[in-house]
Amino acid sequence: MLAVQALLNIGPSTTESEAKKNIVKAIDLVSQRLGNTRCVCKKYYIHPVVFESYENGRLQSHTHYETQMQCSDGELAPEEQVVLKLLETAMKASNEVEASLKA
Repeated sequence: MLAVQALLNIGPSTTESEAKKNIVKAIDLVSQRLGNTRCVCKKYYIHPVVFESYENGRLQSHTHYETQMQCSDGELAPEEQVVLKLLETAMKASNEVEASLKA
């Protein structure tokens, strides 16, 4: 969630190298916030789909989704809902690929 927030605050990238630099910045922000190294945060705290979505420009497409939601008691925060949506989308795509390989 922290990485998603950081990447949305950084904004979209225009080149692949800029995207990679922005991802490193986001990892640095998360590692500072959590008090861990960059490597630990990347490996254990940030799902790879967050990076893939940012590099492909899909993360920014979820910005409207995040800003239109309100958080009530007992519900996920908007940022958490964005992460959940990213993970659900990735899982669905993975399941479709797996099913096509079995067919």
